[in-house]
Amino acid sequence: MKTVIALLIGLVCGVGAYAQNNSFPEKVIIGSPVLVLPDTARYQLIRFSSEILVKFDRFTGKTFAYDRNGNRWRLLDVRGGLPAGAPGTTPQYQIYNEGENYPLLINNETGQTWYFNGFTTWTPITN
Repeated sequence: MKTVIALLIGLVCGVGAYAQNNSFPEKVIIGSPVLVLPDTARYQLIRFSSEILVKFDRFTGKTFAYDRNGNRWRLLDVRGGLPAGAPGTTPQYQIYNEGENYPLLINNETGQTWYFNGFTTWTPITN
C-alpha cells in the first residue's frame, strides 16, 4: 500500500512539474497514464496489452518482453535487424502504441518502421 501511495505522489508531482513548462494537447483522455520522461532517458516501460510488458531502449531500439514465468527480460527479434550504428546521446527510436493495437517501432533518423506481430517479433513495414 505504501508503494502505491508513493507512486501516486510521484506521478502527481511529475505531471505538475511537466505542466509548468509544457502545454498539454487539447484532448486529454481521463484514465490514460501520462508518461513524463526526460529527453535523455534511455529506457522506457510500455504495456502492449494486459499480457505483454516491454522494456524499450530508446537509443538502440532493442525491446525486451517481460517473461513472468522465468522472471526475466527476453529480447524480441527484429526481422531484417536494426540499423547498425553507435547509439548517441539522444533517443533514436520511438514506440507508438495507440490503444494497445498494433504497436509501431520507428527509427527517428531513418524513418524505418516495424509493427509488433503480437508474439515475439518486430516485422518491417516496407515503403
